[in-house]
Amino acid sequence: MSLLVAERSWLTDPEAAAGAVNELKNHILVPHANQIPVIESEARFKAVAAGRRFGKTKISASILIDKMLERPNSIGWWVAPEYKNVKRGYMEIVAQIPPSLLAKPAPPSTSQNLILHFKNGSVIEFYSAANADAMAGAAVDYVVFDEAGLVGSGDAWNQLIRPTLMDRKGGALFISTPRGKNWFWEICMRGLSKHVGDRDWAYWHYTSLDNPTIPDIEKEVEESRRIMPEMFFRQEIMAEFISAAASIFNLEHPDAVLNGIAEPNGQTVFMGVDLAQKEDFTVITASRAGDRVPVYHDRFNSLRWADQRERIRMAIRELEDRGAEDVRVGVDATGVGSAVVEEMENEGMNIEKIKFTNQWKESAVGVLARDLQNGDAHILRDQIDEFEHYEYKITPSGNYKFESSVGHDDEVSAKLIENFMHHQLGNAEFKVIPTGEPEAAVKDTGLPTKLTTGDDADPLRDRLNNPAAWGGASGRSGRGFR
Repeated sequence: MSLLVAERSWLTDPEAAAGAVNELKNHILVPHANQIPVIESEARFKAVAAGRRFGKTKISASILIDKMLERPNSIGWWVAPEYKNVKRGYMEIVAQIPPSLLAKPAPPSTSQNLILHFKNGSVIEFYSAANADAMAGAAVDYVVFDEAGLVGSGDAWNQLIRPTLMDRKGGALFISTPRGKNWFWEICMRGLSKHVGDRDWAYWHYTSLDNPTIPDIEKEVEESRRIMPEMFFRQEIMAEFISAAASIFNLEHPDAVLNGIAEPNGQTVFMGVDLAQKEDFTVITASRAGDRVPVYHDRFNSLRWADQRERIRMAIRELEDRGAEDVRVGVDATGVGSAVVEEMENEGMNIEKIKFTNQWKESAVGVLARDLQNGDAHILRDQIDEFEHYEYKITPSGNYKFESSVGHDDEVSAKLIENFMHHQLGNAEFKVIPTGEPEAAVKDTGLPTKLTTGDDADPLRDRLNNPAAWGGASGRSGRGFR
């Protein structure tokens, strides 16, 4: 609950105020300046697009609790995309409710039936939008739709939730970090509309900078700008609604594109191999561990699998002959590649098998985009075309889809594997500062150890720094992205 509502109740009952102070001090939310307009607004439907660490979950919990206390026998819902989001909201609401206000103890967060019963007869129920049918039938006073932008469509709202608000003229709060111009964007735009049918709607936009309670927030945001891909920074930190399709790789850094390959110089080399046979190309790309400068590149198609295996062996031998201390090889083991990799292992080759799951690819693309943007990873000038035409699209379900807009993406796929190998097995914290030529590289250990330092709701950080989420490297738990 919020301090604003508590203060109003104390004015009407000063004696109760004295006894409530000690209990409330550990539960009550003191909103920061940019949260107050949302709390005090009398709009029936509110939409808030906010960057990470603004305090979205806290303000949503506070508003829902206040609604339940202000009107006895109310029914409130907390709706979120998945159970993990629901659980996070539940824990925040419980943290803000003094136990003396509840008619029965709050169930544990692991319960399959999360319901809070207030002494005034009000009830808060918790639902996942993934199980929307469970919400049918009730008459509801207020709904919080948390992380609404992550829900693929507005069907749950339009078909199930909105009708439940008719009987009691209930209200709703939608709050989320944007994920493309989807149905949540349309909801937010209603708050800006002058149309008579949208007069019950209000909209606020806040960035991560708008939370004054975070120490050195300007410095933190600038650090995020440096280490995050531009697209993710604009979306996650600045809360921008980015178009549903756009190029992911920013190659403007003077160190992102190099003119030719360098020598291994006695270092370990990490190699990425994207396999193909007919229409697509097989690409072998490799760079040295210390600075990630390219040391090998090959591209071919229409070769038998046996010939491709020999071509990979030849690449390894060439790198060893040129002075590589060791050559670590990562290969796409998805689909037909699985059988090829098995043959390579049977022939005694030490292979890191990579499964191109959607989750792995989303994480790998995000980190490679960040590294190229900062000049910490490098491509060759001959590879530019594929990278410039590699786009992301936001699907109707709110997920990312990555593909070339014009044709092949084999160069990108091989580079994703190679870059993963550096982060998973090497010393990817080294920063490269070349001047366009491969041998002008120097090292610096200034790169942070995590992609972002956002809240637990940040799915990108959770995936990148959770080795279990990678699932693509056979036989290794890994160390996550560094």
